[in-house]
Amino acid sequence: AGPNSKWYAAGVAIQVTVTNRFAVAVNAIVRQAGFAMSSNVIEGVDLPNTATDERKYFIETEDTHAYYMDLPLLVRYYGKSHRKEGKRWFVEAGGTMRHVWNVKTSITTETIDGVTCCTNTPTRPHKQHALGATVGAGMHFADDFGIRIIPEVRYTRWLNETFQKYGAHSRRDQVEIMITIGF
Repeated sequence: AGPNSKWYAAGVAIQVTVTNRFAVAVNAIVRQAGFAMSSNVIEGVDLPNTATDERKYFIETEDTHAYYMDLPLLVRYYGKSHRKEGKRWFVEAGGTMRHVWNVKTSITTETIDGVTCCTNTPTRPHKQHALGATVGAGMHFADDFGIRIIPEVRYTRWLNETFQKYGAHSRRDQVEIMITIGF
């Protein structure tokens, strides 16, 4: 996540109980991500034995924003049967697919003369669909009204990068702290 990324996300969660201690959890989590970078560019060739420099110097600044949708599919093992009342801990593991969309890019070029020009051609993601392996752990609390609070920590190792451009690369390690409120 770069400086243009948000630290929060929102989504929906569905959990289906398979046995007394196993469940399958599916999420759809949407987050905004982005990066900014600057490059000093020199065009042309410096000819030897000449008094003038024919090269062109300019600074190119790129600002890119995009949306990610992460779709984890996880198997959860609970430390206590779902039929028993009270809190219970769980561990989970599975895979996550990431889809990137709505990429917006602004590139500003500044020359030594101060002239600027802009382009708005979106940066192409390196991988529009990325896969990752996810593990996590958490607690499951339920009150008398059936409201469930599920705090958890997840770690995802992405198998490929969503963006890969010069010095800007997507992180391959992702740690999330999540709170799910369910009914």
